[in-house]
Amino acid sequence: MSQTFQTETSDPRIKNNVESAPIAISGWPTSSNSGSDLTYEADTADDYDNSSVEEFPTPVKWNMQIRDLGCEEYRLTEPLFILIEEWPDDEGVIARWPEVRAIGQGDTEVEAINNLKLAILDLYDELTEDEDALGDYLKSWLRIVKQVIVKE
Repeated sequence: MSQTFQTETSDPRIKNNVESAPIAISGWPTSSNSGSDLTYEADTADDYDNSSVEEFPTPVKWNMQIRDLGCEEYRLTEPLFILIEEWPDDEGVIARWPEVRAIGQGDTEVEAINNLKLAILDLYDELTEDEDALGDYLKSWLRIVKQVIVKE
């Protein structure tokens, strides 16, 4: 047996786009014995004081590949998948290789990617400098880095 609920809202956008369609939920316990009708009323943002709500900027994010680290001494064995975040209002661009938490920042996408490449090279050199001194967490990063980067 299913229970039917009527939705009501004071938001004109919803009223204009939705006919008063009931929502049927299968297997919902009925309250026919109590004699009351269950009704759901949607709250809207207009029902609350939004004066203290602060908006935070949201970056545009996309993935891409890099195939070269920009240094002849180091070669990638496979493309690296990186994440680019472009922040609104000229707050800059961030390029990330999330697997090892490498980050490059810049005013443009190109600058952020170049700074990420430098950060990856620095990370490789630091991790391979004294491998025995690394803890388990950094050793896992070292395994990842050695799989995709070869120093020639």
